[in-house]
Amino acid sequence: MAVEGSHGNEGLLLGKPAEEPEQPITENSLLEILDGIVMMYNLSVHQQLGKMVGVSDDVNEYALALKDTEEKMSRCPKRRRDIYDELVKSQKVFSEKLNHLSRRLAWINVTIYSKEKMQDIYWLLQVCIRTIEHGDRIGSLFAFMPEFYLSVVMNSYSALKNYFSPVNSMEDLPGEEEGTGEDL
Repeated sequence: MAVEGSHGNEGLLLGKPAEEPEQPITENSLLEILDGIVMMYNLSVHQQLGKMVGVSDDVNEYALALKDTEEKMSRCPKRRRDIYDELVKSQKVFSEKLNHLSRRLAWINVTIYSKEKMQDIYWLLQVCIRTIEHGDRIGSLFAFMPEFYLSVVMNSYSALKNYFSPVNSMEDLPGEEEGTGEDL
């Protein structure tokens, strides 16, 4: 009687494909992982961070629209009940939408623009800067430097400076004094 997982399927019991021999993690595989992280930030993460800023803009727009509607309600002549009723409907829509967006913005600030996420982006920025500096020191800065590393440096710095709330500011990051960017 054969034991399940035998006959060339030993890898299935170990949680890895049978055809792949066990290989230690090498420097090259870690560099490939790092390249993947940097590329993923470049291709999608930064754009998503930027889209989240749009929620804050929407909150501001709805707050202004609500204020404007309430001012119009206060100036509306009493004899124009039809206009007043429409303004009340608009006020209700703006208020509900503002409430929804405010909750969403609070969730975004706690989860996406958290101190931990800020530190992750700062780590990525530092890795990219060190990679660029290393390429410069060995004289092959642009010979082997993927262009997306330069984009990630610019975009991650911009995200740290512009997207995170004042509660999580760049001055709180290691090596940042007075927001001078001395370590950058």
